Amino acid sequence: MYKHTQIGKMLVSVVGITALITGLAGVLALEYLELAPIIIIFSISGILLICLMLFSTLTITVKEDYISIKYGIGLIKKKFQIKDLDNWQAISYKGGYGFGPRLTSEGWFFNVANSGAVKFSFKDNKAFFVGTNEPYELVSAINSI
Repeated sequence: MYKHTQIGKMLVSVVGITALITGLAGVLALEYLELAPIIIIFSISGILLICLMLFSTLTITVKEDYISIKYGIGLIKKKFQIKDLDNWQAISYKGGYGFGPRLTSEGWFFNVANSGAVKFSFKDNKAFFVGTNEPYELVSAINSI
């Protein structure tokens, strides 16, 4: 069994600091602004905090018969059987796919940081990519099953 959680440090830093600044601005503006702008400011801060909970980490689990990939608290996830895979390989990419789940021209790409990735090719010619800072360890874990 293999399990690894990668933290999107850049994502956590940027979104976390922005949420903190927005929330602080809302608190400081309480006595100067009317209710509607304050609600908007706190809503923005809340949305950013929800994004942090949903997308700050990416956990990959490999068991005997399946691979599971989940973001943050697990609302967004993908699970597939190893028997449905045709191939899996570590790849490098330029980092242009950004963070979060992305639909690329080749298939879905789950990512939290610009590092390595593993491409999963399915028997039905579909592909799925998962970003990880341990691409070779992930491939090795699947190969050892």
